Amino acid sequence: MPHTDPCRILVVDDHPLIRKGVRQLIELEDDLVIIGEAEDGQQTLDQVAALMPDLIILDLNMSGMSGLEALRILRAQQTIAHVLILTISDAPEDMQAALAAGADDYLVKDNDPELLLSAIKTGAQRGRERRHHQQK
Repeated sequence: MPHTDPCRILVVDDHPLIRKGVRQLIELEDDLVIIGEAEDGQQTLDQVAALMPDLIILDLNMSGMSGLEALRILRAQQTIAHVLILTISDAPEDMQAALAAGADDYLVKDNDPELLLSAIKTGAQRGRERRHHQQK
């Protein structure tokens, strides 16, 4: 039976322009909703605890607590959200570190918007399924 509730998304990036662009892309989709934004790792931890998103779109390099640090803490806290890293870095070591820390997907910011939207839809659906499974 398909789920009818929208997939809940948290967007995390220290650049307001990136957050706004991701928001505009997501708002075109009826089954996706942005429930919050954060600009650093500490805000991410606070928002995840308060909002319980299905998908976290997370930048790696931010001032203060990095996305990688936040990801490690989230996974240590057993956060079930699907985590999509969206970053400027195409360095293999950054990708490996993110995946080892618990990221589910990794995209570089210079990809086509269609690829990003596809990854968001897939990740949000997987995160929503995890949430529904955990609620049973």
